[in-house]
Amino acid sequence: MTLTLESGTEVVIVEGSSLATRADPEGLGVRLAAAFAKYHDAGYHPEPDSWSGEDGGGLRVITPVRAVAWFSFPTDCTRFSFGEERV
Repeated sequence: MTLTLESGTEVVIVEGSSLATRADPEGLGVRLAAAFAKYHDAGYHPEPDSWSGEDGGGLRVITPVRAVAWFSFPTDCTRFSFGEERV
C-alpha cells in the first residue's frame, strides 16, 4: 500500500502493508469517534460502532516499511526506513 498527503507541495509518501481490522464500539470505536469530532461541522460524524461491522468500516492497520517527505524540494528531502516488509 502507498499512503500520501493531498498536497502537491508538502509531500509525505508512506509505503508498507495494510490489513483490514475492526474496532470494538466500547473501546477503540469510542476513541476513534472522539478523534473525528473535528469533522462534525463538515458533516462527518461517525458513531463508535462505525468500525465494528464485518468489513470494519474501512478501518486498516498500516505497517510502514519506508517513507519519504519534503516541504521544500530538493533542499529538505528525508527518507525513513522501518525495517523489512511483512506481508
